[in-house]
Amino acid sequence: MAGFAGGAASCLANPECTEDEGGAAVTVGLALIGTAAGAGIGAAIDAAVKGPTLVVYQSPGAGAQARFSIAPLIAPHAKGVSVSFAF
Repeated sequence: MAGFAGGAASCLANPECTEDEGGAAVTVGLALIGTAAGAGIGAAIDAAVKGPTLVVYQSPGAGAQARFSIAPLIAPHAKGVSVSFAF
């Protein structure tokens, strides 16, 4: 998205880009070029950075079970249902 924004901003900063008959095509073209360039640079940086893989969530295994519960809520000024799902 940063590449797209950069391409669109560079086109909007150029007065010839929006005043010509083909201004819309040039705007779209520059935005697409900016998007492709940003994606390429991001992929190159991602490929160049080597490091350990961080596992944010790891499944507890085959013995783990999901839990689902429903309980009534009764208070002096409110009534409702509590629903809980845990895994």
